[in-house]
Amino acid sequence: MLGLARSAPVVIGVFGYLLGLAIYLFALSKAPLSIVYPTFASTFVFVAIISFALLKERASAPRLAGVLVIFLGIFLVSLTI
Repeated sequence: MLGLARSAPVVIGVFGYLLGLAIYLFALSKAPLSIVYPTFASTFVFVAIISFALLKERASAPRLAGVLVIFLGIFLVSLTI
């Protein structure tokens, strides 16, 4: 377990998570949740796009439908702001 915790991908992942959390908390201190949350929900769309493009994951119909639903949800919430 200790060897795994010292591996570069795990260290980078933990650093990225902490950085994202810090940015999220900073954004919450400066803007209303109704703006911040949809913005951060868009990370699901970006992760899917990156995983398809860079990691060569398969883009199945259910995954693409899920990404589309999330994107449409973010778009609809942005219309009410």
